[in-house]
Amino acid sequence: DAVILGGTIFDLLETERGPEACERLALELLPGGSRPTLEAAFDARSDEIEDAWRGYLRAIARPVPD
Repeated sequence: DAVILGGTIFDLLETERGPEACERLALELLPGGSRPTLEAAFDARSDEIEDAWRGYLRAIARPVPD
């Protein structure tokens, strides 16, 4: 699951902050580990990131019909 779901974090990050933020997330681990690194990449708190991510997952799981 982590491989599939991990890609969705990068999709969301690219949409919200651009490709440069994705590159920073992939290449720069900040002191303190994954949480501060994600928060810096999204420029948001972890609970805000989680809420946005869950909303993104709901949206892609139930696409709008044409």
